[in-house]
Amino acid sequence: MGFFDKIKAGLKKTRDSITGQINSMLHAFTKIDEELFEELEELLVMADVGMNTATEICDTLRARVKERGITDPNEIMTLLQEVVTEMVSGDNELHLDTQPSVILVIGVNGVGKTTTCVNLTSSLKEKGNRVLLCDFDPQANSTSGMGVDKAASRGVYDVLINGADVTASVAHTRYGDVLPSSKALAGAGIEMIDRENREFLLKQALDILSPNYDFILIDCPPSLELLTVNALCAANSLIVPVQGEYFALEGLSDLMHTVRMVRRSLNPGLELEGVLLTMFDGRTNLALQVAEEVKRYFPGKVYSTVIPRNVRLSEAPSHGKPINYYDRTSRGAEAYSDLANEFLKQNR
Repeated sequence: MGFFDKIKAGLKKTRDSITGQINSMLHAFTKIDEELFEELEELLVMADVGMNTATEICDTLRARVKERGITDPNEIMTLLQEVVTEMVSGDNELHLDTQPSVILVIGVNGVGKTTTCVNLTSSLKEKGNRVLLCDFDPQANSTSGMGVDKAASRGVYDVLINGADVTASVAHTRYGDVLPSSKALAGAGIEMIDRENREFLLKQALDILSPNYDFILIDCPPSLELLTVNALCAANSLIVPVQGEYFALEGLSDLMHTVRMVRRSLNPGLELEGVLLTMFDGRTNLALQVAEEVKRYFPGKVYSTVIPRNVRLSEAPSHGKPINYYDRTSRGAEAYSDLANEFLKQNR
């Protein structure tokens, strides 16, 4: 198997159209089971149908398959067309877009997740928006990247575990507001296990703050644990940074599986806001071909803005400044300004 065949196999989606993808997927199944419905739901979400609508479609399909005693996977396509036609012509609508206010930036380790949180927050603030960055990663790099002392600040750990006032815990900076993190958050997952509604503790805190902001961005750890589940339950949309290299794609399938599980059982309103190509070097065939595969996997959801590899972007965190304050003439600053414009255009 060739190198890019491995990418395609890892992503599992290589067809040009949603109809082709669904037909191909159905032909691969010999029986109708839960795995089939999960695959179908993911395809519908990636086709920009929306997570709520995709879940509703698949739930209706499950019920009709059971009612009619359907066992052949190839009959699902006709049934799908029937359900969608009813939804479009009836009182229900296919909601393709929602306006997010709480956005989780989530991805595997080393893809520019924290860099994106810090610089998108600052760029949105510079364009006149009220923005809060919630640092939910125990490394607290978003906290220090926004110029906040992570050792001295009361923050999200104290709010969730010790009952501190969430409004008083917010740090105000010229780059945007920050709900700081600290290394104490590393043990919070264990401390939260016996808490009532443990998956929704962060959501409860941010619900208090959300009326004060146009956008809340969440930076969470790359590991799939209780902290990440809290972040997924608190958010109503996701930005997924993807590095233009093969190994950055390997965890993407597991990540999207976790998102589907959380959406089904805990947060049905969770939507995919967009996929962001980071550390991009358009001079290499690898980066270009990985970008094409990502666009096939997330049709219509990949930002046209790409974040380049840039030395100034790497230097800015050590100075406690976002890139637009550290070097606004750099390629990194221009890219994040463009991303903020693209983001705002989608959400206005």
